[in-house]
Formats: sequence, C-alpha cells, structure tokens
Amino acid sequence: MKLFNLCLLLQILHFCGVLADNSDCRTPNNEMGECIIIRNCTRLYAYLMKRPISAVHTNLLRRSHCGFVGEVPKVCCPSETTEVMDKADMEEDDEVLPSTPSNLLPSTSNCGLDLGRKILSGTETDLDEFPWMALLLYELPNGRQEFGCGGVLISDRYVLTAAHCLKGKSLSKRNLKSVRLGEFNKDSDVDCSFNGFNTICLKTPPINVNIEDKLTHWKYNPEDDNQKHDIALLRLERKVKSNDYIQPICLPLLQEERKKTYSGMNLTVAGWGQTENKATSSVKLKLLVPVIPQSDCKALYTEASKEISEKQMCAGGQQNKDSCRGDSGGPLMSISVDENGDSNWYLAGIVSYGPVPCGIKDWPGVYTRVSKYIGWIARHMKP
Repeated sequence: MKLFNLCLLLQILHFCGVLADNSDCRTPNNEMGECIIIRNCTRLYAYLMKRPISAVHTNLLRRSHCGFVGEVPKVCCPSETTEVMDKADMEEDDEVLPSTPSNLLPSTSNCGLDLGRKILSGTETDLDEFPWMALLLYELPNGRQEFGCGGVLISDRYVLTAAHCLKGKSLSKRNLKSVRLGEFNKDSDVDCSFNGFNTICLKTPPINVNIEDKLTHWKYNPEDDNQKHDIALLRLERKVKSNDYIQPICLPLLQEERKKTYSGMNLTVAGWGQTENKATSSVKLKLLVPVIPQSDCKALYTEASKEISEKQMCAGGQQNKDSCRGDSGGPLMSISVDENGDSNWYLAGIVSYGPVPCGIKDWPGVYTRVSKYIGWIARHMKP
C-alpha cells in the first residue's frame, strides 16, 4: 500500500526534480507552511488516501509539492491554524448541515443543562454555572503562559472560539497551546464561593487540555476591519468527561432554534474579560445584554465605516455593560424551554469585537452568529 501511494503521488506530481530543502514555503492558498514529507502532513495525506482521488485533490496535491527526500515527495503543509481548502469545500454552504451530525454533537439531554438560576447583570456566576466556558492558554516567547481569550465547549472533543484568537494581529508572539475547562477563579488553586449561607468549594479542580488541531474559517481575514467569519474550531488532544463543572453547550441544530434572530431579546454573555475598570476579572462573570435589531445594528456601524453582515449580530449598548476584549471567543447564550418544561442553553453568538473602550452607551458589541455556521462546524468535526 505504501509503495502504491508513493507511485500514485509521483504520477500526480509528474516529475522527480529535487527542489531546495527549505522548511518554509507557501501553500496554494498563499499561506505560510512547512515543506515536509507528505505522510507527516495529516490533511494532505488524507486526500492522498481517498479512493478515488478527485481531480480537485489531485490538483491541490500537485500545487502543494515542494521537493523530495530521496524518492519520497514533500508537500507544503499548512500550519495548524490554516485550513486546507478545495473547490468542493468552498462551494459548501456554512449553514447546511451534513446528513448525520448527531453522532459527534451531544443531544439536548447532555448539553446546555439549565440549573434554574436567575441571571443578574454584572454578577459573579455560581461555581457550576455555565460549565461549557473555556479559557485559552497561550505560551509567550519567554516560556511564560497567560490567558488571552475565551471559548465554549460544544462536544467532548471540540471548543468553539473566535478566529481572531488564532490569527489576530496581536498574536505574532503568542502560541495557543491548551484550553482550560472547569474554571471559576483563574487566580486561585482552590475555587470557592459564598452562597449567602455557606462557603462552597469545587469538588474537582479545573483541567488543562492540549490542543491537537486548530481550524479557522477559510474566509476569515485578520486584516479585515469588519471581522467577518470570525469563528474557529479547536480539536482537543483527548476527549473530556462531563462532570458538574465541565459540560458542553447546545448548538442550534434544530430549525426552530436556527431561525431565531433574537431581536429584542436579552441574552447572556459570560467570561473573565476586562471590566469597566480595565482589569480582567479573576472570577467568571455573567451579564444580560439586549440584542439590537439587525437593521439598527447595520446602520449604527455604518457610521463607524464598518459593515455588518447577516452572519453577525449586535448586542449590548448599555453604559459599562458589555463583553470586552478578554472575552473574545466567549459565548453569547440563549435559553429555551421545550414542551416538557425542560430548559437548555444554546450558543447564539461568539464574542467578536466592539467599541473601544468597552461599554459605551448606544454602541453594542458585535458577535459572530453561530446559526449561520452550523454546517461548517459539523462538517469539520471528526471522531
């Protein structure tokens, strides 16, 4: 089989000339990559293993060729934050669900479970509230690690966040390494909270899980001031087990949830981001924010020379009450009650950007509308 694959790839490449042995290269999408043996490039090797190999994938492999090691071909393998795209992928609608997404995404009996608490603006969450909240941990050039963005657990293997948390302008010297789950107070080894009567502490400590793969939406451009398609998918190194403090949120898979605009509704945003005092919070906070009608959102941001697409939404605009920079990638959440009276939290949006400074009256924050990317999310998840 290995010999067959080698011969097949040599036929695809048409030639056997040895190119310069340079680890840096440009992919067919003009992204930076590394020139390595094809079997070490997971995404391109997967195309080679498909039978039959499509003409599109044949062309992609040929254009990715960058040399040989002996007779073994090398390809320009995209970095882990770069998505390999082919024509078939580009023609897929971000909203169209694949036929069987349910085997990788949790059912409503295992996601977004509501614990029946009231949401008050600007208050601390309870210890086990919003157990799908995630913190992204970055490594600096000096080896020190720091939190930089938020995220949200959507299955036992995947976290959703903002694309600018992976490919943002300010990330050139920071490398996203892992995700923290089950956290409440990021500055404390033992998390405790006073409920008015007793001090209650977490039964299990938070966990750090390394990231196996990172995927930003292929249309996202970090240089775009409008921050369109600001969404990314993180695959964890291992599956995580649900407990009182770690559980996935529900995605709006059903048409009833996907057709909601949330206009005029109050949704909940949570995170450890900057407060009105410009200092990050040690503990997880929650806040109710009103969703602005789409027409008003577009008109408002037109005044700031920005364009709001149908795949974005606005919420907030109250003085000193807003998601902020450290909340990037975190969730904007809605709660739904079914005919049986059971409640579930759904992921409505991902924190993208907003006014500077945060919390300016009549200037809402901008969120990536998750229902518009359900197909993209489901297609790129794997067991």
